Amino acid sequence: MAMSIIVSVPRTMLERKPRHGDPCNRCGLCCYASLCDVARVIHGERAGPCPELQWDADGSRCGLIERSTGEAREDAKLLINSGNGCDMILRGEQRNHRYIAQRDAADIKNGERLTAARRRFGLKPKEQRQ
Repeated sequence: MAMSIIVSVPRTMLERKPRHGDPCNRCGLCCYASLCDVARVIHGERAGPCPELQWDADGSRCGLIERSTGEAREDAKLLINSGNGCDMILRGEQRNHRYIAQRDAADIKNGERLTAARRRFGLKPKEQRQ
């Protein structure tokens, strides 16, 4: 059984977070609370906030994506689910099962591309993760 990590976050981030599956509004809560797989490769296992978390007038952004170009940038965006809706679920929040099914279908459709992107960043293939 996976252990939950409790992270203290600013109330304004919690109030701004969209519902699971709704479009991302760049609240930054997901990156403030924990590191994605790609950031863990770069920065090691640690609790958030992510060192790649950056802010501009419109909200949060990923420093890794900002610094990357070309295929590396597209791979990073794919791996962090950029532009595909809020995938962070808070304790007690209702899961959007339609959104989960859409993301699962997209992962199957993009299977080879995901595998190549994971390889680029030194991540194990998804089926080998625990």
